[in-house]
Amino acid sequence: MRNNPPGSVLAAISDAVEAFGGVKKVAEALGLSASNVSRSYSGEEDRPGGMGSKYLDTLARVTPRAADPIADHFARLGGGVYIPLPSGGPICSDVHRLTKEFSDVLQHHAEAHSTRSSDPNDYTPQEARRAAQETLELMQAAASYFSALQERFER
Repeated sequence: MRNNPPGSVLAAISDAVEAFGGVKKVAEALGLSASNVSRSYSGEEDRPGGMGSKYLDTLARVTPRAADPIADHFARLGGGVYIPLPSGGPICSDVHRLTKEFSDVLQHHAEAHSTRSSDPNDYTPQEARRAAQETLELMQAAASYFSALQERFER
């Protein structure tokens, strides 16, 4: 794992290489030398750009987990967030999970704006972190529900 700047494409490539199984496995899969793979996300090259998009595509197709850091990187650049869609599962449990997570978001929002908060007109940094985590869990529950529904209509 390299010490690349957080949020950089080099950090995303480093995470993808790690998810794939490391430099040696990536080099074997792509037919490259380990040193070329290593240099592709070191930030030390004279030519910028890191690992080529065709190589990243190959990594993601062989090991889908390797796509996650790359998808997350570009989703954030586009002002979004990446949430992978899970597969399978009964819809009714997803609905229950969705409503529970929504309830958790509402509960944390109410607590942050109550007289128990040190800043009831806004979120404190701790409250914002907790609310963000609850919102992420809600979004993941929604993605799971969406995926289960999608599987039904794409059969």
